Amino acid sequence: MLCPGCFQEKNEAVSVCPYCEFDESKPQSPLVLPYLTLLNNQYMVGKVLGKPGGFGITYLGWDTLLETLVAIKEYLPRDLAGRQHNRFSVAPHTHEDTALFRYGLEQFMREARTIAKINHPNVVRVRYFFTENDTAYLVMDYYEGIALSEYLTAAGGKIPEQSALEIMLRVLDGLNEIHEKGFLHRDIKPQNIYLTTEGKPILLDMGAARSAVGDRNKSLSVLYSSGFTPFEQYYRRGDQGTWTDIYACGATLYYLLTGVVPPDAPGRLGEDELVHPSQLEPAVSAAVAEVVLRALSMDPSQRPQTAREFQSLLLAAAGTSVTAERNTQPADNHEFALLTPGHTEETANGTQAAGSSELPKAKLSSLGVASPTNQTSQPGVRENLTSVGHYCSNCGQQVHAGSVYCSACGSLTSRGQQSNTNPPLSAQANPDSLQYPAQQYSQP
Repeated sequence: MLCPGCFQEKNEAVSVCPYCEFDESKPQSPLVLPYLTLLNNQYMVGKVLGKPGGFGITYLGWDTLLETLVAIKEYLPRDLAGRQHNRFSVAPHTHEDTALFRYGLEQFMREARTIAKINHPNVVRVRYFFTENDTAYLVMDYYEGIALSEYLTAAGGKIPEQSALEIMLRVLDGLNEIHEKGFLHRDIKPQNIYLTTEGKPILLDMGAARSAVGDRNKSLSVLYSSGFTPFEQYYRRGDQGTWTDIYACGATLYYLLTGVVPPDAPGRLGEDELVHPSQLEPAVSAAVAEVVLRALSMDPSQRPQTAREFQSLLLAAAGTSVTAERNTQPADNHEFALLTPGHTEETANGTQAAGSSELPKAKLSSLGVASPTNQTSQPGVRENLTSVGHYCSNCGQQVHAGSVYCSACGSLTSRGQQSNTNPPLSAQANPDSLQYPAQQYSQP
């Protein structure tokens, strides 16, 4: 039989998997689907990924046709509905909850269609969605890695400025793509940013369905992310736009730098108790701290208005600290490396990743992640980066309009004095595929 923790074949009589050490004999929550449930005659359900959220549950899954791992998100707002006695079907708690549950289900499906239209390396990719068990399911790409919130805890609660900026700049790249498609995310926080074992941050779980339900019922406990939700999201007629997501990104960056979650937005209306980042972490540069505080402004008009603007301000504030190519390893005084299992090499100073990304060091044995001691620069470093305009001058691939990083080779692009709008001879690109900013921002 298959192990629900990794979908490797194992002996049916053995409860603990010899490959991933997942123990399926441990009791399951009555809220989750039984192990190896087959959905849509194609997707097999495995263990729960992370913790069940207030609005849904995400499982490790197995695509039985393509024989590959997937992530399966089930719509199950626990304040409104629960699992039936048959352990499969979902039903509202009361008759009064039915209309709101159905409305949320419609918004969940709209959200699936929204994400399916987005193709960006820093935004989770939706493969398929369907209805079953009186609810709905999203099938997404599965990434080996860990949630940023868990990673931050394993790293000691906060990470160095350069590492935090490297993560946030890529998140903003993905967010820019969402905005260009005419949508808002509305639930950016460390729990919804996933770090792959290659060091790539992936933006997950758009909060459109949750927010839409919240517009109809403010009493639900799952609507707001304490410290990360801006004030305009707390009331029905709040003026929401791209600046709403910028506040959440600013709050996330504040948390990465200081290890402290900003105060709730409503509590800041009277006496604002937001502490300057450098008071909590002296290593945070004054310029970066000021940009973060600007993003956390209670007045939406005082924030950076777009993801691109926020990126530009952060890059200017950081100076040269994030202008080195992503394959460059930091000096010994930086503690980095989230490593891909099986991709390490022995050095005189210890175990080192082959091509690892620059992320804070943490020993994550459950992921097979090693923590090197002293690291040295790796071969293949490219420091002179001139990826600008629509084509990366490092690898010749087309770059998303305004993107900070080339998704093909990881080079940092320079969106400034020069313009490399003509493709290199080696590049085959279609200018019609470039994305341009949408004028209206909907809330699906």
